[in-house]
Amino acid sequence: MSPSKFRQSRFRKYLIGRIILILIVSCFLFDCKNSGKVEELGIFSPGRLKDVAGHDGFSSIPLGNSLMMWTFGDTIIGTWGKPVSVDTTFEESASFSGMIPNSLAFTQYPDHLTIKNLNFTFSKENGKIVPFIPYKKNENPLKLRFWALDGIMMGNQVYVYYARILVDHSDRNQPFSVQGMSIASWRIPPGWKIGDTVNFTRRFDLFNGDVPTFGDAVIIKDSFLYLIGHKRTGKGSVSGFIARVKPEALLRSDSYEYLRRDGTWAGKLSEGSPFFNDISGEASLSYNETMGAYLILYCSLGGAIKAVTFSDFKYLFNAKALIIYKPPKLPVIKSRPFLFYYSGKEIVSMRDYIYAIYINPAIYQPMLIKIPVSVIKSR
Repeated sequence: MSPSKFRQSRFRKYLIGRIILILIVSCFLFDCKNSGKVEELGIFSPGRLKDVAGHDGFSSIPLGNSLMMWTFGDTIIGTWGKPVSVDTTFEESASFSGMIPNSLAFTQYPDHLTIKNLNFTFSKENGKIVPFIPYKKNENPLKLRFWALDGIMMGNQVYVYYARILVDHSDRNQPFSVQGMSIASWRIPPGWKIGDTVNFTRRFDLFNGDVPTFGDAVIIKDSFLYLIGHKRTGKGSVSGFIARVKPEALLRSDSYEYLRRDGTWAGKLSEGSPFFNDISGEASLSYNETMGAYLILYCSLGGAIKAVTFSDFKYLFNAKALIIYKPPKLPVIKSRPFLFYYSGKEIVSMRDYIYAIYINPAIYQPMLIKIPVSVIKSR
């Protein structure tokens, strides 16, 4: 072999080797094996269970680029007799000692390496987890629950939407009823760090009565805050609703507008139009930069995780909700015959992947799934 051919041969081998190495590294970084399907990652951050037994309701609120604040509708206090898994039930393996409304926790902002087991630091008083939305002396948390939902940080102020829930266990068909929606806020003091005191103030009761739970998810886009909520709209029917408001007016209920079916915005809540009819629990709303589109994720009444994309809110009512994942079948629990999955929602987006959770009611745990953006774009 001539020297020139020998050098060409060595170069080809070197080039092939480089290509193979790049492919291997790319697959490691971007998970080629699972790039075309939704991946079930198990119980979300099981390290939470050193402080709690379970959660019912889950929202993530970025505090800048380094911290994440988490709010919970209800937090179950108790312990597990053995490591929690989807192969058991709460009744079999856990003990219950209490249920606290609207608890709060903080973590570092998630990345691909930390998302599976974030280090949750819960807001506590005297070593005990307590509600972060304060109750008045004449309010009984056993009768009136404040279910914390999503929120948003603007400047050094954090706003959290919450539902006022009336509890009536004498009504077996509907023991919980929405009494209205409110906002609480917290001004983050200079130098605050995880573990320091958190002081939220109840600011304003936005809506009264059986209204959509605006605040299931909150985003800011093109000079507006957009909110998604859900509401029972008939027997066996739960629909979504969209509201918007200028950020500077979020405390004024008369400044909110509601999306109509024709794509226009109404000034009256009664004129807002419902979309879909199978939403189980809270949904998420985001703007996905990779897709260049709005994204709604939700768990259906049938237990499937569905995705909806649209380029503008005026096209939402023509968009289709497509199934992207079906969780495994729930176990049979005789004392709770009507088990169903709920609250499927995005918690963080990372370029080519979206991480979402849904609630497994058999163990009262959020389950983590990893969704390739390509799966949604291909549907």
